[in-house]
Amino acid sequence: MDKVWFKQIIAENYIFNFKNVDEEDEIYNIFFQNDKYLKISYDKDFWNIFDLLGMKYRLVNKEIVITKNDSVYKSLDRGTHIYRINNMSPWKGLIIKKPKYKIQYYKFDSNRNKIYNSRIIENVSTVVNPRTTNFIRQVQNTLYIKLKSFNNIDQFDFMGLEPSDEIIVDLRDNMGGLTKEAILFLDFFFKKNTVLFYLKSKKNIFKITSKTPAAVKYKKIYIFVNRNTFSSSEIVVNVIKRKLDNVIIVGDRTGGKNVTTRIFKYKNFYLKIPCFIYSVEQDFDPINGKVTPDYFISEKTMNRFLKKRVNI
Repeated sequence: MDKVWFKQIIAENYIFNFKNVDEEDEIYNIFFQNDKYLKISYDKDFWNIFDLLGMKYRLVNKEIVITKNDSVYKSLDRGTHIYRINNMSPWKGLIIKKPKYKIQYYKFDSNRNKIYNSRIIENVSTVVNPRTTNFIRQVQNTLYIKLKSFNNIDQFDFMGLEPSDEIIVDLRDNMGGLTKEAILFLDFFFKKNTVLFYLKSKKNIFKITSKTPAAVKYKKIYIFVNRNTFSSSEIVVNVIKRKLDNVIIVGDRTGGKNVTTRIFKYKNFYLKIPCFIYSVEQDFDPINGKVTPDYFISEKTMNRFLKKRVNI
């Protein structure tokens, strides 16, 4: 990788302070930031095997330390230190797509002695499965909008719909998508030229406004969220909740990602860089990404509610 290009693209776009600790290893420098949204890989659809498995980790003293593991590989539990992956430095082995991964690790016993072990991770699909199609359903006076991702929002035609007593926007397991698609969705709810939110880059602050007249008429909005509601979804939830009346958020706390990213390509590498922080207000409150629901409600209860309202 061209080090001059690498430094320039980071300096111009990365919204946070970048700590350069190893002039010879840019991959290590990326992992050293311990920023879960800053990534490097050879494949823009596969950032690393632990992300695919839903495992959380940090780089500590040139080892990957597991901080949370909800995957089926329970032996790699919290506190596991991984020092080699496929006989490479862990930050290098992690980002290479392989059918099999040899994980070499150790744990501490009660006397703080290191207990070494290894295991094989294999038969894990490294193909990103297509997300469930977004769709809408109107049953009597209830409009149900299921958004699995913010892509292809222009498929929706709200203009021909009847006014609804209630709208249910289901953003459970919606981990984001394109910011411009989230803006397009918000346009359906707001009058033209309404200030929706702000984006702050390394050098500028951008005011995002609605571009079209509001198309959706309603009396009450329910928004369903869970811990897998992230990124562009949280922008939508925060904007609708703070700027519209009669909005009720139900479910669980969202993931909490108040940054938006861009992907840059150079030769055979991809860099995903957090380039913007968003805020509904201009003060850029650093915690305003995460959404706390008005009512904590289980998935089972929400599904029963949908069955009753719109037969989903």
